[in-house]
Amino acid sequence: MAQTTHSPGYPFGNLDWQARAAATGTVALEIETQDTVIYLSAMAGAVTLNLTVEDSVRRGARLRIIAVQNATGRNVTLGTGFITNGAADLTGVANDIDVMELIYDGSQFISTQTWQKVYDAA
Repeated sequence: MAQTTHSPGYPFGNLDWQARAAATGTVALEIETQDTVIYLSAMAGAVTLNLTVEDSVRRGARLRIIAVQNATGRNVTLGTGFITNGAADLTGVANDIDVMELIYDGSQFISTQTWQKVYDAA
């Protein structure tokens, strides 16, 4: 199930909310705004995110990824459209919630942090 919504005027422009429930495998996403949230919930398997960035997206655009794990922790791999050193991939832990923020450099999204655990089921 995929859902995309645009919030008019979210504080400095549109917020693109891309929800992916029961995602698994390779997920292709289009980034169209300066502020995007990708919400992965109840992932059915490991996920690889591949991005296509529209020409209208400018340097400094923000991308946040929220990964909600189910009873079986699922891995998230950052693929096309990301600059990573491998450390940015998420090794899933059952029932945890993890977030990451990235910034657009004009050609790819660069992680500004490692995955942050916001809920630890342990």
